[in-house]
Amino acid sequence: MLVTKRINVLVQHAEAVLRRWVARREEGRELLANTSIDAGSFAGLWGHKNRTERIAMIRDWFPISSPLLNEHRKTGIGNLLAVAEANFDGLLPGKQAIETFGQFFQKRYLEYGGFYEIDSYLNPHRDACFAALTLYLCESGANLAVARTLDADCIEDSDLPGYVRITGHKARAKGKPIIVDLPRKSATIEALSWLREETVRIRRKLTEPDSSLLFLVRVGERCQSMSVNRYSAWFTSFAAKIPGLEGLRLTPSMIRPTVLLRSALENDGRLQVGMAIGQHTQQVTQGYQVKWPTRLLYDQHLRRFQEAFRNTCYSKHRCSR
Repeated sequence: MLVTKRINVLVQHAEAVLRRWVARREEGRELLANTSIDAGSFAGLWGHKNRTERIAMIRDWFPISSPLLNEHRKTGIGNLLAVAEANFDGLLPGKQAIETFGQFFQKRYLEYGGFYEIDSYLNPHRDACFAALTLYLCESGANLAVARTLDADCIEDSDLPGYVRITGHKARAKGKPIIVDLPRKSATIEALSWLREETVRIRRKLTEPDSSLLFLVRVGERCQSMSVNRYSAWFTSFAAKIPGLEGLRLTPSMIRPTVLLRSALENDGRLQVGMAIGQHTQQVTQGYQVKWPTRLLYDQHLRRFQEAFRNTCYSKHRCSR
């Protein structure tokens, strides 16, 4: 079925994006474990050195990166991560570091691949957050407003064996709880659990209500909740690069209707499963699920009934003669 194939390919590519950045975060841990710098005293040393001494210190601890000197790059990035960990709680600094370090951090960002590339060794890359949100949307059938505002503590044990419950809230329905039970070992649960653990220090920088949210990203040096516009732009670009989906101009708002329509098509046109997934009334559910594919299915059912009824009547008529 086409809708199933399209949802599955979205899930597969979102998982691939997530695996890349999870691996990057693990690499960051390894680099931090093998640093050669006393990061705690680096700020003091920097402040007491003249320009010539600073340049020498930089080249010792932050060697110039090149494709042929990969070990130098790892050494430099690891030491830079250690300085950020010791002085800025693991959040790469921007303008707030200029007073103490001048342009030191900005120049290292340029040497080692850019702010976001380096920050992904310490914190979830925003693409990882976007991919995790995509997995949740495809698995749960929730709308974007509910998904984006999931709390960090939204994951809890379910009364179904082997499942975990995720509870969101629909603001337009006066905070109505939106509940979905997913397999404990599903890629979605693993992604959300990983994200919850890895955004702790980002959460510490925020105040309520943002500090209680699950989907948090870094925009430059700022920490903030995920923007609808940023996610929508990322998703459209992400989907356009997937073979078979290019040219469709998919948007996040298309995921929920597709998931609900799939539930109707997979259940012989019956709407009860989609009604349960969407947590809708029957009238609202029909708006999501009674589309042209479903109507075609109903027409096929009616045609089979008419043919069966005609054959039955014809047989009875012949027997009565």
